[in-house]
Amino acid sequence: MHVIEPTFPWYAVIPVVAILGGLAVGAIAILTEHRRKQAILEERRLMIEKGMAPPPLDAALLEKESPAGTQSAVESSLRTGVITLFVGLGLIGAFLVMRYVVFADAFFPRHVISLLGPAGVLVSLIGIGNLVYFWIASSRARPGGA
Repeated sequence: MHVIEPTFPWYAVIPVVAILGGLAVGAIAILTEHRRKQAILEERRLMIEKGMAPPPLDAALLEKESPAGTQSAVESSLRTGVITLFVGLGLIGAFLVMRYVVFADAFFPRHVISLLGPAGVLVSLIGIGNLVYFWIASSRARPGGA
């Protein structure tokens, strides 16, 4: 008599991890930004206690992000685009190698391996989108278009 052992439904863990991961990333971003602003204000307080005149406090000092379209935002999109494009190509390459060369079914379930291809395409498209934004924004920034 063949007894089928119940297995844990790992596919149910993915949404839970994604939601908890998203909440964790948001919480960490809020906390680090708050600590950065606290450090700036603490530095100003110490300068005042020592009798020094701190530089004027403007909104740009407290704002970490540069607005869209500035030179640093355009350069950031180039870096982000190249990185995400190649991460996506790496995922696609891992899918192809694991699926057709290594036959890693013994190590990873087939459905996990089959997720690498679409994930790689999605990440690559995000990288291409960043590179397209860089190309459009940099051509607009130049006097004459290009």
